[in-house]
Amino acid sequence: MTGDLRDPSGAIPKGTIVATLIASTVYLILGWVSGSVSLRHASGHVNDLLIGNLTDCHSDPYDAHTACHHGLINDMEIMGLIAHWRWIIVAATFAATVSTSLGCIHFAPKVFQALCRDHIFPYIHFFGKGYGHHDEPYRAYFLSMLIAIAFLMSPDINFISNVVCNCFLMTYAMVNYATFDASFSRSPGWRPTFKYYNMWLSLVTCIACLAFMFCVDYQSAIIVFVLAGVLWLYVFYKKPEVNWGTSGQANVYRTALKDALQLLKIQDHVKNYRPQILVLTGLPCVRPALVYMAGSITRATGLMICGHVMVGEPIMERAVLEQEVYRWFRRKKIQAFYEYISSSSTLEGTRALIQTSGLGKLKPNILMMGYHLNWTNWNAASMDEYVKVIHDTFDAHRGLIILCATEGFDLTEAVNFQEIVTQNEAEVLGRKRTFSFQHIF
Repeated sequence: MTGDLRDPSGAIPKGTIVATLIASTVYLILGWVSGSVSLRHASGHVNDLLIGNLTDCHSDPYDAHTACHHGLINDMEIMGLIAHWRWIIVAATFAATVSTSLGCIHFAPKVFQALCRDHIFPYIHFFGKGYGHHDEPYRAYFLSMLIAIAFLMSPDINFISNVVCNCFLMTYAMVNYATFDASFSRSPGWRPTFKYYNMWLSLVTCIACLAFMFCVDYQSAIIVFVLAGVLWLYVFYKKPEVNWGTSGQANVYRTALKDALQLLKIQDHVKNYRPQILVLTGLPCVRPALVYMAGSITRATGLMICGHVMVGEPIMERAVLEQEVYRWFRRKKIQAFYEYISSSSTLEGTRALIQTSGLGKLKPNILMMGYHLNWTNWNAASMDEYVKVIHDTFDAHRGLIILCATEGFDLTEAVNFQEIVTQNEAEVLGRKRTFSFQHIF
């Protein structure tokens, strides 16, 4: 529908504001008119009106003898009594109900179908299947019908209407907060073109919607809050493999950049010293012992960078290597960065890593490397490079850790990189297909 508009970015805000103003004006007029011709609580007896006794009943619902059963609050059909012709109110009620129902029947299953295809929540992907040329979600249609019938079978329709109303208010609150958060995070992908848009107005509207939820009915508001909280906690802990480009991702970048700049203003102190290690691992998955040892020192509280020098290899392989290495890090629960250098020699590449790794105060202060066991099999050039790396480390005022293992660290001959890639892909697919809570915690 919005795609049929000539100027959606201008027509939608203007249409929404005009519709809101018209609806608000009509509601205010109806409230003024109904309040002018009827009481909040009334007995419903004409004789009381004739004799001027307007307080013969009270609002206590537990006293059946003297409780008011009529009036603006107690009589749900008061508009039919006020209207000149009651059937106009009945027809308008049916028209509004049919219009809202048709909108919900058409749009709700479509939204639910898209949610099912994201594979975020468990056991609902069955309803994501579409049929026909227009990809109609017949299964979601059927589920929506069952849910509607279940709610209509409730003996207290008024409470159900409060729940539905608060669900809409929660949706409006989240939409307003999303627009505020997108503006606050300064996401480059969020560029509202509406002339009078203001992010603080969105925040105020979000707070107002949440407050109105409790004004409508605090019990249904609590139910909606609990349901929304459970859904949010599930998504937060599950961390689905879905890239939405959310404002949360923009906030992570903005916060990280701000904190990195703020860190430059903090002076070093011995009490705040943290080991920040540059590990010469090559491809991390072929020297896991070095990675694990460095990780046991930093303990996720210090910086760890796995340096990899590729001699004579094209730099275009960086993207592929980074993707698979970070997948391997996640699979092994290792919190580290990966730095790839393409160089003409190992010595020059290592010098580049020592000088350029890190950012601001987040720079390595320790270099970790493996101890070479077969010195007799090394040629003079390789031995000279190894010793020069040690000298360059001290010249750069870095600490040095040379780790020795009886059997060495290099598992290149035992590790198949293609097998690592296959395991990483299997892990990613496994997370996408996992829908039970026991995989979250």
